[in-house]
Amino acid sequence: MALGGKILTWYNNQWLEGNTPIIGAADHAAWLGSTVFDGARQFEGVRPDMMLNCQRIIYSAEAFGMTPPVSAENIFNICEEGCAMFKATAVLYIRPMMWSNQGSPGIIDIMPESTGFSVCIEELPMPEVGSFALTTSPFRRPRQDMALTSAKAGSLYANNGRIMADARARGFNNALSLDIDNYVAETASTNVFTVKDGDFSFEKGERPINSFPLFLSLTLCPTTCDTLSLNLISSKYSFGYFIYNINYYHCFKFYLV
Repeated sequence: MALGGKILTWYNNQWLEGNTPIIGAADHAAWLGSTVFDGARQFEGVRPDMMLNCQRIIYSAEAFGMTPPVSAENIFNICEEGCAMFKATAVLYIRPMMWSNQGSPGIIDIMPESTGFSVCIEELPMPEVGSFALTTSPFRRPRQDMALTSAKAGSLYANNGRIMADARARGFNNALSLDIDNYVAETASTNVFTVKDGDFSFEKGERPINSFPLFLSLTLCPTTCDTLSLNLISSKYSFGYFIYNINYYHCFKFYLV
C-alpha cells in the first residue's frame, strides 16, 4: 500500500525504487501474520529520536520470537543513508520492518532465524491540523495475555482496523478504544494522553513499546511545550471522566513523529 509519493526500499542489501515486493506467497508472514514494524518521521529537516525507533523494532522482533538479522545501529545507518537520497526539505515516513519467512515444525510458530528485514521510506505529507469527530468503540484493546501487545506487530492492526471502520461508518474520524475494565486505552490509530493542571497522564501500565512517542509528542505539543515542569502520572480514566474533565491529546507517527 503506497501511501505517498516517491518510495525507496532497502532490501537484500540494496536500495530499490518503488513499492518493492519483499514477501513471498508461501512465506510465514504472508499467511500467518508474523510481521513487526516501526515508524519514524522526517519533517522540517529533522528526524526526532530516530535511534529510539530503531531500538524499538529490535525490541518488537525479539518479543515476537524473531532473531533480528541486523542491529539497531545498522538500521539507523540504513535509514540515514536512505533519507539522504531525498531532498532535505522532504517530509518522510521511515518504516523499518521485520518478518518471519519460515515456520517451525509446528507451522504456526516462527523459525526465529528466518527473519527478513527491509526499510521503506516514503514521501508522506503531514495531515493538516484541524477538528475531528471522535467516538468510542464497541471493540476493546486486548491485554498482554490476550495478544502480542508488547510488540509493534502488524497482526494487532486487524482489531484497530475494525475500530476505525466502525467509527467511519458512523460518521466519525476515529474512536477511543477501552480496555476490558472500561478504562480508556487508545484510539484506532493513536496513543492518547492527558494534560490537566500541570499533570501529564498516560495509561497505567503503559507498554514500553508505546512510551517514548508520548514523551516526544509532549515536547512538540504547542499547548504544553512552554511548560517544562509537568508532573508525570501513570493513571486510568473512565470514558466519561476522560471526555468531560480533561484536555486530551493524541499522538501518531503520521501526525508528529
